[in-house]
Amino acid sequence: MNLDELKQKMDNLKIKIGIEESNRKNNLEKLKKYGIKSINHAENAIDEFYSQIEKLQILEKKVLDDANKMMDDIENGR
Repeated sequence: MNLDELKQKMDNLKIKIGIEESNRKNNLEKLKKYGIKSINHAENAIDEFYSQIEKLQILEKKVLDDANKMMDDIENGR
């Protein structure tokens, strides 16, 4: 590889890094519109969202189990 090719590869790499940094800043600006101030804040919000979904699934299962028990009690005359 000669010096010109190496310079071209370095320039291409700088362009790619610049594009990635620009994309990151644009994504962060989009997140800020929703009150999210950082990527870490976004990740925490997503974790909390999934945690709430898990809690709702547990509650749903409990309600269904209770409903099934009530139906069994009704069928068995209790």
